[in-house]
Amino acid sequence: PPPRTSAARSLAVPLGRGGPRFVLCRLSPQGGRDRRAASGPGMPDALSLRQDADRARAALLDVHRYDLELDLTGLADGDTLRATSRIAFSATTAGATTFVDCIGEVEDATLNGEPLARGIPAQGRLELPDLRSDNVLVVRSVQRRNHAGQGVHRAVDQADDEVYVWMSFEPDDARVVFACFDQPDLKAAFGITVHVP
Repeated sequence: PPPRTSAARSLAVPLGRGGPRFVLCRLSPQGGRDRRAASGPGMPDALSLRQDADRARAALLDVHRYDLELDLTGLADGDTLRATSRIAFSATTAGATTFVDCIGEVEDATLNGEPLARGIPAQGRLELPDLRSDNVLVVRSVQRRNHAGQGVHRAVDQADDEVYVWMSFEPDDARVVFACFDQPDLKAAFGITVHVP
C-alpha cells in the first residue's frame, strides 16, 4: 500500500508539446502557526489552522484515504484548475461537527451523500456537520487564481512558449488546490489522477 503522508507537498507539470512530466516531493510538515492566506478575487480571507483547532480536529478524525482527481486541461489556454477530492475518514464522536480546508470555489460537495454548501467557504473552511463513525466526503472545486504562487502557479516560458504549471503545498497551501484536512498529523494514503491536455 502507498505510504500514509500528509498532503503531497509539490507537483510540477509542464503542459504542451513535450507531454507531461511529473515531479513529486514531500517537504517538511508545518507547525501550528496563525497565518492568513493571501486573499484576492475569488479567494476567501483564510486563516491557517491554529494549534488548538489542530489538536481538536486530530482527536476527532482518522483520515484513511484521499482519492484526488486534478484536471489541468483548463490551464493550457486559460486559468481554470478543477479538483475532486474524495476523502474517507472516521470520527470518534458521531454527530460532531468539524470542517475541511478548501480555498477555492466549491461547485458541489456531499458528506455521506448529503449535500453541503456551495460557493467560496468562509475563511477557507467548509463545515462538515453531523459526522458518522465512518464518513465519505466528496468535494468538487475550482481554482482560478493561479498567478500568485500560492498552491498553483501558471506561467508561459518565453524561451519555449510552453505553459508550465507549478504546485507547491507548503506550509498549508494544499487547500488552495483541493479540499483536504491540511494538517501534518492527519496523514492518509493518496490516490491521484491527473488530467492533462
